[in-house]
Amino acid sequence: MILLANIGSASKKYALADKVNGGAFQVRVAAHYEVSEISVEAYDRAHQTFLALLEAQQVQPADIDTVLMRIVAPGRYFQEHQVISDEYFVHLVEAEHTAPLHVHAQHEELVRLQEMLPQAAFVGISDTAFHATIPEYIARYAIPRSDADVYDIRKFGYHGLAISSALSRGTLLCDALPSRVIVCHLGGGGSVTAVRDGESLDTSMGTTPLDGLLMATRVGAIDPGAVLTLMEAKGMTPVQMRSYLNTESGLKGLGGSDDIRTLITLEENGNLEAKEALDAYAHRVRHYIGGAMATLGGADLIIFSGTVSERSTVMRERILSPLAGIGIKLDTNKNTAHADTQNDILLSAATSTTKIAVVHINEYEAMLDVWQSHA
Repeated sequence: MILLANIGSASKKYALADKVNGGAFQVRVAAHYEVSEISVEAYDRAHQTFLALLEAQQVQPADIDTVLMRIVAPGRYFQEHQVISDEYFVHLVEAEHTAPLHVHAQHEELVRLQEMLPQAAFVGISDTAFHATIPEYIARYAIPRSDADVYDIRKFGYHGLAISSALSRGTLLCDALPSRVIVCHLGGGGSVTAVRDGESLDTSMGTTPLDGLLMATRVGAIDPGAVLTLMEAKGMTPVQMRSYLNTESGLKGLGGSDDIRTLITLEENGNLEAKEALDAYAHRVRHYIGGAMATLGGADLIIFSGTVSERSTVMRERILSPLAGIGIKLDTNKNTAHADTQNDILLSAATSTTKIAVVHINEYEAMLDVWQSHA
C-alpha cells in the first residue's frame, strides 16, 4: 500500500492508495486538513489523525510499504523524482532557508512520518519537474552566469503536479489537448503557466514560490530595489525580509485578510482597501495571462484550477470580463451557475475565441502516475 502526502504552506493532504484488479494503484481513503480550520495542535498531529483513520479501517502502519511525498523545493537537485535518502535530507535542509514556507513543513513531516513508518520506502515526487522543459533563455535571470550556476539561481517554477492534473482534466473536457494552453492555478499560492503541446514553456513563479502573482500572504513580483529600500529603512535582516515577503504581504498586506471570501464580504460593506486588494489580484492574473499569450502566440484554452478558481464565481468574472476585448469571453450565466460544484466545465461563451475551463485537479492521481511511470 502507498501513503501519499501533500504538505502545502497552509494545508496537509493525505491519501492511501492500493492496487485494484488491473494492477494499477487507486486512491482508497483521503483526508484534507487546513491550518485555518483546526487548532495548531490538531494540525501538527494531522498525520497521526490520518493513520488512526486508516487503522479504524483495518489498515495498519506496517501495511504501508511506500510513502510518496510532494516536494516543493528550489534547485536542480529537486527537479527529479527520487528516493529520499540521507543525501536528500541534506539538500532539503540546505533549501529550507530559500523557500521556508514549504520546505520547513515538508522537512518536519518527513521526520514525523519516518518515525511512524520506519519500514516504508520514501520517495520525493518533484513539484518542479514539469517545468524542466522551460527553455534556457526563459529560465535564466539576467545576472552573471557564473553566479547563477554556482548558487543555482534560475526559474524552476512550481505547481507542476497540479498543472499536470489540470491538463489531464482539460484534455477530457476538450477531447484532445489544444497546442496553446494557459493554466491559472489559483489557491493560497498561485501561478500562471504557458503550455505548448503539453510542455511547460514559461511560468510565473521563479527560483522560489514567492514570485509572480499576488497571493494570500506572498508578495509576488516586486522591484528588487524596493526590497533593498525596505530592508535598509526598517533595518531588516535577510531572514526577517524573507518572512515579511512570504507571510505578511499579498492579500493580507493590501487588504488586511488572506482570505478572498472575507475580502469580498468587506468590499460589499464598502471597505476600499479590500476592493483594491481584489482588483490588484485580478489585474495580476490578467497580466500574466497576457504574457503567456504573447509567449505562445495566442491561446486555444485557458484552464482555471485551485480553490479560488473552483469556488469563486466573483473572482472568475473579475479576472476574465476585461479580456472580452481580445476575444476571451466568459459565459456569465454558466459562470454564475457553476458555484463550487465538483464538475469540470467549459465556461466560455459561444463567441469566445479561446475556450475557458474550470477543472478540479487531483494531485494524488498525478503523483501515482509519476511513481508508476518511474517504478
